[in-house]
Amino acid sequence: MNQFARERSGSFAEPAGDHGIDNDTDASLPAGPKASAKRKLHIGSSRNSGLRTSPGTVMDSRASSMRPSQNPSPLNDDGNGPTFDLDSEDEDELETSAQRAERLKRERRREQAVARKAIAKEINDRAEAAEREDGESEDETPAQRAKRLARGKIRLQAVRRKKVIGRDEAAASAASFPRLYLKAGQGRSGPRDRFRAEDDVVQSDDDLASSSDDDVVMLNSGVTRGRLVHRAAIKKRLGTPEMVKWSEEVKVLEPSWLGNNNKAHIITFLKNLYDANEERFYKVVCEVKAELMMKFDAYQTVNLSAWITHEFGEDVCFSGVYWAFPNANLTEGIQIVLNWTGSRSHWAMYPCVDVNLGRLKNAGRGDMRKKFWLTADHNPRDFLNLLTGDCEISHRCDWRRCMNPSHLTVEHHNTNVNRGVCFRRAISNAEHSRIQRLCKEHDPPCLLQQAALPIPSRLLLEYEHLGHELPDTILPTQTQSDKGPIVLNSGVSLWRWDKNRRILDRHYPMPVVGQVFAVTPAPNLIYSGHNFTNAVRALPEMDG
Repeated sequence: MNQFARERSGSFAEPAGDHGIDNDTDASLPAGPKASAKRKLHIGSSRNSGLRTSPGTVMDSRASSMRPSQNPSPLNDDGNGPTFDLDSEDEDELETSAQRAERLKRERRREQAVARKAIAKEINDRAEAAEREDGESEDETPAQRAKRLARGKIRLQAVRRKKVIGRDEAAASAASFPRLYLKAGQGRSGPRDRFRAEDDVVQSDDDLASSSDDDVVMLNSGVTRGRLVHRAAIKKRLGTPEMVKWSEEVKVLEPSWLGNNNKAHIITFLKNLYDANEERFYKVVCEVKAELMMKFDAYQTVNLSAWITHEFGEDVCFSGVYWAFPNANLTEGIQIVLNWTGSRSHWAMYPCVDVNLGRLKNAGRGDMRKKFWLTADHNPRDFLNLLTGDCEISHRCDWRRCMNPSHLTVEHHNTNVNRGVCFRRAISNAEHSRIQRLCKEHDPPCLLQQAALPIPSRLLLEYEHLGHELPDTILPTQTQSDKGPIVLNSGVSLWRWDKNRRILDRHYPMPVVGQVFAVTPAPNLIYSGHNFTNAVRALPEMDG
């Protein structure tokens, strides 16, 4: 392509940096709202330093539409070379329809911003004048008091107007960002092609503009482009056949409010919403489910659950600790699990995802979050019970860190507590008698043999099922802090089951203490949810 062809293809626009537009904006767009319908091509100027030709030279078939603006003098008044006017019809050919629409949209935004600032300035001036008048009168009459209250109202309106202007400017700024691409994922409906979520944003804007406050409740912050993209993605997910069927099934169910596995304000919000408007309540439930499924698709949880079921079955627990702590060796993985306390605040919560319910009402950040397990079954009944707090996730193996989907079930808190009787009986009897795999008191039954295995044995078996070979006699070195006792001070035993009898496979002596760290955690014990996600995405695709 020669130099003039490059000039024709998109370099006629003036620099955009002086007009408040990002430098990475499309160069074919005009610089500002007052851009002329005709632009001048400077021959021999600094902007076209690579082009040297006489005014009368015909360069190609397009040159016939270029006419000298005044005379073919070597230099014009501005000191540049001779200038040619480019007709508007030629400009239309150079500017695509999409670029022209974007240019007009930006011009409208600038005009609206100028108008908003003018209104804000007028309101501020009136408020300042009212404040000056407040100090002039000493004895206040009823009429003066009414005027003072009116002036206070004006000042309040000015403050509110400033907030509105700030939100609008934030939305306009976010709208100028590059278009957002969502990465393809693997969902229940199979692989999804890459799609541009902002293709649905225009329709989402129309829906938001026509919806009432009851239908769309905004966050305390302004309406941003990302929120519109997220809203459009949820709407698109709700239209899939899977979600349509799920929505029809959940709408015929009646929620229960007897459980206590929820924060009180979440239960109050959902209960009040259900009592006031059942249709709106089920709409919220479906939207939360759609958002959760979008996250599950991003994490590829369907493939993860299928892989765990295929590789581990029902007789081996899976914690994922060696994926979440990729630098930890076999011994350090056992140390990590044994150091986890009973409080969930000390866990690395990679087995769960958060859904923020705060967007459904004006609530502070983080105070309306609900956690859902990645590998749990979320059919309509179970999901509704989890959302309302009537039920909770229960582990049939008596290990709350296990995320094997066959070990998870949704049930009432009292049923979950009653499983402890079976677990304690299995642990007590495993030392001298045979233990059946399943109990007969619960549905689904408790996994008694898993409950009778010590936690280190479960970690060793998990490590083995991940494709690693267990050491014969000595475990790798353990990490130790200068504060606190040694965790594995009595060694580690590996137990297995053979014909319903628990047998000792091998016993490892206390691992050698490696480097002592003054401050925990050690570098190789740092949690990485990103590495856990990468390990899940690297799994082979499972059928079904």
